[in-house]
Parts: sequence; structure tokens; C-alpha cells
Amino acid sequence: MQLDFNNLIEKFKYDPNSVKKDYDGKTDIYLAKASYRYAYFRRILCVLLILVIIAFLLSGSLSYDKLFYLTKDIKLANDYVNSVHDTITYNVGNSQSFITYREGLAVASRERLSVFSAGGREIFSSNHSYGNPALASSEKYVLLYDVGGKQFALYNSFSQVKNETLDYTIYGASIARNGTFALITRADRYDSVVSVYKTNGTRYDYSFSEGRVISVSLSEKGTEMAVLLTLTNGDGFYTELRLYRIGKEDYSSANTDFDGIPYAVKILDGGNIMVVGANGVNTFNSNLNLLNEYFTDEEIYRYYFGEDSIAISHLSKESGKTEVVILNKRGKIDKKYLFDDRILDVALCDGYLFVQTLGGFERRNMTLNTSEKIDIVATDYKMIVSDKNTLIICDDSYAKYLNIGE
Repeated sequence: MQLDFNNLIEKFKYDPNSVKKDYDGKTDIYLAKASYRYAYFRRILCVLLILVIIAFLLSGSLSYDKLFYLTKDIKLANDYVNSVHDTITYNVGNSQSFITYREGLAVASRERLSVFSAGGREIFSSNHSYGNPALASSEKYVLLYDVGGKQFALYNSFSQVKNETLDYTIYGASIARNGTFALITRADRYDSVVSVYKTNGTRYDYSFSEGRVISVSLSEKGTEMAVLLTLTNGDGFYTELRLYRIGKEDYSSANTDFDGIPYAVKILDGGNIMVVGANGVNTFNSNLNLLNEYFTDEEIYRYYFGEDSIAISHLSKESGKTEVVILNKRGKIDKKYLFDDRILDVALCDGYLFVQTLGGFERRNMTLNTSEKIDIVATDYKMIVSDKNTLIICDDSYAKYLNIGE
């Protein structure tokens, strides 16, 4: 049997007028043409998809595992489009940890990890025994680790990718967008060890015998790592910021200027680095040159790193109210806001500031200076920002999606 190329070419000719040949008057001719266009372009897209997959397979860029992952994710992606924000229920438990994952939600208790899609469907769950579970997430992965324990596990949206029990306790973690992650632990001869796991399975260990690692942050591509290290200096101590290229031992360094031990470090999109402490924020460029310092007389008790900014909250000495300050990627003051109520949490997303107070939740448009509020007793909830229009408020047994504006 020979393939009739002329017949094949005729099938792929785009000619909406050909609908009239088979039109029998039983339906609207406009709708018939629209249906024809849809069927035609769907046929073309299917052919293109097959060609792209074949090209990736031949080049070695697309393995069977990756193709399987893509196929499994089609159903999850469909949940993004058809999501109806409502309520998610899960097992009651203490020491719950929550984090957004692929526009859905990951929930970890001491006994179980559950991953929910944006539509509220549980897409994956796994049992474990972690005394103090904590979560970090990227575009493809969820990292679960036991703070003060020795176990960690890495998951994608349908299975466990990696599971390991270390010899020493875990104190903190960071994960990059591509799935590279770092864990803070220790060893016999070292006060701190940072272990970096690449997506290809390679592991790099960075050991620190002269100080204690407080916080780590990986760059978005997982190629650089910022380490916040506290060292002794006579009767006192000081904090040093180090920047490593993953896989290399050498580093660049700079000293921070804070009262007490800093809270955390973050590599922002674009490469600048922010360090936040009890009384201020230091901002460095990628060469660790100090760009700006922000200091306050009152203790910073809440902070949130955005992709290229930070929101911090502290009491205002002048007014007695709670002040939220937004610093841009160079560490300069972008916005200041005063609130009558004490702030329980803050977050940033797509040009909006979100705050949680005792009386509820508020979203402020930082460009237009408008705001929307949801009045609800909010003391028992953990606030998670899903997107610029949606909050997820979580307690021990359920999470509720709140649409806060358009």
C-alpha cells in the first residue's frame, strides 16, 4: 500500500469555505466554520507536538522519566485553568508547615505530606515521621526536611524523588528554581556544614570550622550560594557574608553591620543580596559591595523576601503604630505604610503588599495606593499568598482560599 501524499496534503489545506460543500442547513454556517478552524489547528498542533517530542528524544534532552513527568503534569496543569477556590481539608495535626507549590498548596504535619492542586484536589501524599517538619518549594519540587532531626525528602508533583537520613541534624535549607537545594547541618570536626544537592545527583559539601552558619540562599539558577556565617571576635562576635559558586571552594566575603545575630540572607533576582537582622537590612551587589543600609530603632519582627525586594515590619517610635517598609532591590525605601493594629504577617506579590492583622487581611496596591480588606478573626491562621488576587489561610485541619480582588 502506497502513501498518497496528494491526499495527505489536501487534508492539511486550510480552507474554511470547504465547509459549505458539506453544509446541510442543520446548523449555523458561522459555527460550522468555527468548528472547522478549531479542528484544523488542533490537528496542526498535535503534529507539531509529536515532531518536538521526537526532536528532543533524538537529541537526548528528553528522557523517558521527563516525558512521564510531563504527561503526569498535564492533569495538574488543567487544574490551574479550571480551579475553583474553595476549602481544602486535611488530617488534623500539630507542627503543621505550609507552602505554595505550582499554584497549589503543600501541607506537612509530623506524620504526613499532602500536595494539593490549585483546584483543591489532593494530587499526592506520603507518610513520614518528622518531629518538626519544614518545607521549601521551587517550580518543580517540594523539599521536606526535619528541623532538629536528620531526615529530608524531595518530591515532585506525583512521587518521591529522593529520601535520605543524615548523620547529623538539619538546621535550615534553601532551594533554587531548577531544584538544586542546600541543607545546613554539621559534622564531628565542623561547627557547620552546608550540603548542596544538584539535580543531576552531584553533591557538594562546604565545611565551616570557624563559625556557625545562620542562613543560606541559592540563586535562581542554582549556580551561586550566599552563606551567612557568625564568627567570634574576642569577647563578641560578628557576621560574615560569603558568596560561593557551586562546585568551587573559593569565595568572596563581606561583613554585615547589625546588632545581634542576623535573621536571614537572600539572593534576589538579578543577583543583589539582602541580609535582614533585628535592627535593619544590608544590601550588597553581586560583587559583595555594600549598596545601602537601612536601620530602625525598633526591632524588626516580621519580614518577607520578594523576588527583588523585601517587606519588613516594626513598631513606629513616633506614632506608636506598626510600620511596614518596602525596600527595593538596591535597598532603598520604596514605600512606607502605617497600620493601627499589630501585624501578624506580611507578604509581597506582583506589586501588592499583603498584611495579616488581628482583625483580618488586607491587600494594598503599591502603585495606585488602593486597598481591599477581609474582616475575619485571623489569629489562628497562617497566611499564604497564592497569587495577586488569592490568599490561602491555613489552620491545623483546613485551608480556605479567599479571593481578595480582581
